[in-house]
Amino acid sequence: MFFNPIFFILYFFIEIISFIVKLLNLKYPSNSAQIELVCLGFFMIITITRYYIGNLGNKTETSQYILFFLIFSFFTIYALLYYAFMQTYILKIEVIFNCIGFGFNVLEVIGAILTFLSLYNLEINIWILKMTYK
Repeated sequence: MFFNPIFFILYFFIEIISFIVKLLNLKYPSNSAQIELVCLGFFMIITITRYYIGNLGNKTETSQYILFFLIFSFFTIYALLYYAFMQTYILKIEVIFNCIGFGFNVLEVIGAILTFLSLYNLEINIWILKMTYK
């Protein structure tokens, strides 16, 4: 989770530059460029929110935050796959960066699932202890 935020700063910088290059050199269908730019903005917001929630869940060791992190992760994985394979025009550098981002996200999802299961079991054990010693 340390390298992915640094990577995504570079990713959004590259994505915006490639979008400008494509906009200047290629002819987009009507409203397609605006929709892709708005989706990129939502993707940025979801990614920032995802990092904040993941960081908060990691520091407070709360399974609910980790669960929300996992939910937001699926949106970011879908966005990465969209920008790698389904947008109007795709550059090779975008495919490379999206695949790297996809790999980071898959690793984070695996770590978040393991953390969620561990914290959820801990919370259940604490609840059982509280109920036992009342």
